[in-house]
Amino acid sequence: MSTRMIAAAAMLMASAGFFSANAQDGTLIGPQDSLGNAGFNLVTVQSSTGQVTILAPETGVAVVEGNAGYDNLNNTYSFVYQPKIDNSGPIRLRTVDAATGKTLSDIQLSASGSFPPFYDNLSPLAPNLGNFKTLSTTGLATLNSASVTNDLSVGGGATVGGALNVTGLSTLSGGVQTTTLSTTGLATLNSASVTNDLSVGGGATVGGALSVTGLSTLSGGVQTTTLNAATSVTTPLISATTGNIETVNVGTALNAASGSTINRALPSPWL
Repeated sequence: MSTRMIAAAAMLMASAGFFSANAQDGTLIGPQDSLGNAGFNLVTVQSSTGQVTILAPETGVAVVEGNAGYDNLNNTYSFVYQPKIDNSGPIRLRTVDAATGKTLSDIQLSASGSFPPFYDNLSPLAPNLGNFKTLSTTGLATLNSASVTNDLSVGGGATVGGALNVTGLSTLSGGVQTTTLSTTGLATLNSASVTNDLSVGGGATVGGALSVTGLSTLSGGVQTTTLNAATSVTTPLISATTGNIETVNVGTALNAASGSTINRALPSPWL
């Protein structure tokens, strides 16, 4: 960056006197008096390099008053001006888009610059950017991080790119659809449907009926008060007070406790 350009930018700011700091990246914004009575240019100046960028011409501006300010919430710049150089015209307030220079509003503050009321030291109110009561946007909002103390309500879908950590109870009225569902604590489900295999590392307690349509392989045996089977049961061990089984396949021996009664139907050649 040449010393001449930095010096020119310094002179521009010193002569204008109404630049306001843009909080985005150290950029300054304000009117540049280079058109004489024809008007001003709205320009930005990089404070680190002195680079001047013309955003838009501000026509109809003869005198810029000492009131100007940048609104970092809405990214707008406002300044007070007079359309006539002899102060015989009205005092007006113009607000422009700080990114494009487009005029957003242009209102009259007083009928003449020669008579009161006069306006000095007008400045945009600075909002507390860290303490919003309500934050709303009609488009995409990109946040580096967000902390919600109370409830979070999402009207549409929500996509979480990383891990979702929930310390309290989660109520999912529409169900859960996922490739893998894991939990280190108790999971209470109203109902669960498993298309493929279901593996339980520890014990499983079933409060209602357990309906199995296919073959069940019980490698550790079956222990129950009453065992009812419509067809057959094949297992290394059956411990039951009462067993009603249509067919029993015994690989080695059938052990019955003393006093047990075994009712069996003899094959037809034995009848």
